[in-house]
Amino acid sequence: MNDRYARYGAATGVLFVILVIVAFLVTPKPPASDAPPADVLSYIVDHHNALHAIQLIFGAAMFFLIWFLGTLRSALSAAEGGEGRLATTAYGGGLISAAALIVSLALSATAALHPADNGPELTRALTDAGAMALAVAAPAVVVFFVANSLSILRSGFLPVGLAWLGFAAALFNGLGIGPVYTDHGAFAADGIFGFLIGFLLFLAWFLAASIMLTRKLGEAQPAPA
Repeated sequence: MNDRYARYGAATGVLFVILVIVAFLVTPKPPASDAPPADVLSYIVDHHNALHAIQLIFGAAMFFLIWFLGTLRSALSAAEGGEGRLATTAYGGGLISAAALIVSLALSATAALHPADNGPELTRALTDAGAMALAVAAPAVVVFFVANSLSILRSGFLPVGLAWLGFAAALFNGLGIGPVYTDHGAFAADGIFGFLIGFLLFLAWFLAASIMLTRKLGEAQPAPA
């Protein structure tokens, strides 16, 4: 029996990805992660209104992310049967990752609230702290992707290709811890390994998972394995 409300929940993953893409497309080009404090302050002072609007977009995206996590956990847990250990583990990793994103947004919003009063050093510190909140959450993101991928392989509820995409996302998002150790090069917060590849795989997985789950829930309710 179809559950249209579950399908609506599954579709929130697509909305999350769309909002994140929109936020990044309208974000003014930021200074490099190793830019001097004066450049960071100048960027935020010049663009603080745009940055506040972008933070609102990310806030809306977080609503859809958390809703999707709950829908995904429910579906995979039912498909696993029993206690749904892997789906529950993935759900925990997803919530921790979402919390880290919220902390990062809060720090960035603080940096943009009174940048001229804060001065370059504090503004730079708040910006760096926002990047560090995401970096130290890398293990939670890895748990999310690995546990979901194992759940998919075990239950067969969603296509196997999504599981392998999840393993790739886990690998490259694990490299996202790099900004803890460096502020320049490939593993920095704006580097190809420290951010770009993991971010693209992150979005690709959520988009694919949301579409596949929406279609699957349109067919029938998940049956215990």
